[in-house]
Amino acid sequence: MRFPALAVLFATMAVAVAVDGAADTGESQRHVRRQATEESKQKKTIALALNGGSFTAGNGCAGIMRGFQQQRVTIDGEQRPAMEAFEYVSGLSGGNLAIFPYHYAEYTNSDELLDADGNSDPSKITVEDLEVIPENSLFVPFVVDPTISLVPAVFYALFLGGKTLWPTALSFHMLQHKGIATGTKMVDVKIREDVKSKPISMTSMLGPAETFPSYEFNTMSRGIMMELRDGHKNRLQKIEIPGLPLDIYEMENDYLLEVAEKHHYNFPFPAYLTDEGIEVPFTKE
Repeated sequence: MRFPALAVLFATMAVAVAVDGAADTGESQRHVRRQATEESKQKKTIALALNGGSFTAGNGCAGIMRGFQQQRVTIDGEQRPAMEAFEYVSGLSGGNLAIFPYHYAEYTNSDELLDADGNSDPSKITVEDLEVIPENSLFVPFVVDPTISLVPAVFYALFLGGKTLWPTALSFHMLQHKGIATGTKMVDVKIREDVKSKPISMTSMLGPAETFPSYEFNTMSRGIMMELRDGHKNRLQKIEIPGLPLDIYEMENDYLLEVAEKHHYNFPFPAYLTDEGIEVPFTKE
């Protein structure tokens, strides 16, 4: 009758080993989760902010993006273009002219759009190099006269429901030939697969266009900006930048809210557009 006793003993040992193994597995899984959580906490979000300034800014911002695209950094153990390290790329005014084609242009890739294979060594760039711009790069619209886009823009604005002429002309000039239809919303178009960042378009808003037409928006903007201009020297901190012959002041939210409240909040508040919708982060709360 020893065999049943041995069987019970072996069964008990097997259960003990199984429980111990399960405990080890559970501890191992918890360790992996803790490690992943720590790595997630240590990972920093990197973003690229591009300035405004019409076509000059758009061309310059595209050049900055080109430089990042040409540089290689290690991402997940692999050498990749530095543009892929950014989780967000934001643009203001003319800067948007660079980020929209980069994120949404169809039937192309980031290297082609940013002319990554082109010469970037200033000591080797010739006049001939400057005169030849790859046909599919996003730099082409910056050197082509935008007035050629006015004819289709006028037709679209007058007969096909376009709202205002200049934004329509910009859309035709910068986006239409890249497969981005005029009037397309950011939430309705897909970011190209080889792009790793999300675009953020800085803007301002007052309310629905039907309620607040352009002239009212501009009038309110001028009024509050004049007050900010006249009172900012006494309220805002001046930023000193050596060699820059401009007066620059740091804006404070409390002061901006105070002026906005004085104008009964008839004020174009800062906002931003993303592929998920529009956000107005500037609130009294």
